[in-house]
Amino acid sequence: MLNESEKYKIAAASSADAINFEFSLGAYIRKVCGLWRGNKALMASCGALNPEDASIAIIHALWARLQQQTMS
Repeated sequence: MLNESEKYKIAAASSADAINFEFSLGAYIRKVCGLWRGNKALMASCGALNPEDASIAIIHALWARLQQQTMS
C-alpha cells in the first residue's frame, strides 16, 4: 500500500501535520476499508461516528506506529 518514501513522509510529519494526509490517504482508507459503505465495526473501533473521523484516527494510528518504528 505505502512505499518507503510515503512512509518516511508520514513518519517525518509532526502529529499536528499528520492531518495533511487526510485528503489523499484518508480517501483511500475510506474507500478500501468500506467506511463509505458503513463499516460500523471499524468506525466503532476507531471511536468515530463518521467515515472521515475514522480515517483520521487510522492515519494518526499509522503515524504513531511509524514513529515507534523510527525510534527503535
